Amino acid sequence: MKLRILAVGRARAGPEAALIAEYQKRLHWPLAIEEVEEKRPLSVAELKAREGALLQAAIDRGAPKGGGRPVLVALDERGKILGSRDFAARLKAWEEQGAPEILFLLGGADGLSLINTIKSIIGVDLNHLTPLPRVGVKGTNGGYCGPAVKPIALHMVAALARNPGVKIPISGIGGISNWRDAAEFIALGSTSVQVCTAVMHHGFRIVEDMIEGLSNFLDEQGMKSVNELRGRAVNAFTEWGELDLNYKVIAKINADTCIGCQKCYTACLDGAHQCIHTAAGPCRAWHGEPDHGQNARLEASPAVLHQPDVFGAKPGVRVPVVDEAECIGCNLCALVCPVDGCITMEEVSAGAPAQTWNDRMKAAE
Repeated sequence: MKLRILAVGRARAGPEAALIAEYQKRLHWPLAIEEVEEKRPLSVAELKAREGALLQAAIDRGAPKGGGRPVLVALDERGKILGSRDFAARLKAWEEQGAPEILFLLGGADGLSLINTIKSIIGVDLNHLTPLPRVGVKGTNGGYCGPAVKPIALHMVAALARNPGVKIPISGIGGISNWRDAAEFIALGSTSVQVCTAVMHHGFRIVEDMIEGLSNFLDEQGMKSVNELRGRAVNAFTEWGELDLNYKVIAKINADTCIGCQKCYTACLDGAHQCIHTAAGPCRAWHGEPDHGQNARLEASPAVLHQPDVFGAKPGVRVPVVDEAECIGCNLCALVCPVDGCITMEEVSAGAPAQTWNDRMKAAE
């Protein structure tokens, strides 16, 4: 007796492939695996019909030429679940009945769900020098989840949603904590969303809050159904080379809410374009002609004690000032500012037509 697996899709390298190889070695009977795949961007109904035709063709090609009738097993999540001993007994019974071949069919996926938790080590117990969580004298990785993984999940969902070969539903998972998170996943192509960490923190009532918030948002947008929101942001997701180089935003500091902590000045000086100036003491920001950091700055600028000048900085006042001509809108200052809304990024005209990096490279050829 032979065993044959006909599967829609491709088994990729990883833990699953290693398990398949291991079980092949353990099996008493020879095992053949045949994979079929339809790569054309068909509708869901067309795709399922095509996958069925591919499986049928594979069945016909491999039909035993001798006597006996093969056993056909269609694997489905609604089918009966057998333990290892019962499964082995079933195979043995089929062999004793004279079956020349057992043929297992694995259909294509009904949908895709992503992402799961991300393997991570949350820290190290420095007293015992073991990874955390520590179990006795050893530790191992855990699964990282919650709001921190949301940007990763959004990117992966959007990457699938814009792939013309993906026609089946996508269920978005990863850091969904409120209705806005759910709306973002749906706008990037999710057919449904799943929530776990937020429920652990707030209970199942958080789902009711999400439904209410999402419903109110749809009403405000004049959308009659969540289907009108689904995928609306996918077409705007592009690659870096297709972004407009002449799109310009600059930082604006609200002097009325600024607490004078100078975090934005320090961050811009040491980690960005040195375009935020201070009059609270010696200022080492860039005082030359604006070059948007394209020329190498190999050493710190000489300190300047600001008098009222073109930047509008007033001596002794701790509110920093942005050199708007030098600012490239990197957003670092707004990210480090401890006061919500104190630093905003405002769109300004660059005085030039839209041009992408790819456009620029073609023009230079």
